[in-house]
Amino acid sequence: MPVETARSGPDPLPPVQVDTRRSRLRAYRRSAPTAVLANLLAAALLLWILAGVGAATLRSAWLAALALALVLRSALWWRQQRAPIAPAAQQGWINRYRAVIGLQGLVWGAVAWLPADLGDAQIQAALLFLLLGLTFGAMTLTFFDMTAA
Repeated sequence: MPVETARSGPDPLPPVQVDTRRSRLRAYRRSAPTAVLANLLAAALLLWILAGVGAATLRSAWLAALALALVLRSALWWRQQRAPIAPAAQQGWINRYRAVIGLQGLVWGAVAWLPADLGDAQIQAALLFLLLGLTFGAMTLTFFDMTAA
């Protein structure tokens, strides 16, 4: 009978998987500043569109939620820049990026509750184009990671 040897830990990842994860992390790192800047510009445009429409407290709360999401994404980017990442930790970093991107998506989805009345066709059209632009931008920036896209 064959004798099984005791294993000290999980099997090492195949080189292809390590390289794929490394490439994904590099792509997340490179796209983070662009994504944060695009979110800031889109938020400024949104606040301009919604000036005087809906409750100011809702806009402030939404803006605080977006600021939190952007600070988290920036902090993640900053930490990744300064830390050498072992192959075993790569998936954890990818999952963090996915979580922060998901949070940003939820915050942008909450935009639908900002206007008090969506009866104004101009506001509807502006929100539609803004959210479509953000959606296509997010898809473009995360296309390398189909789970996140």
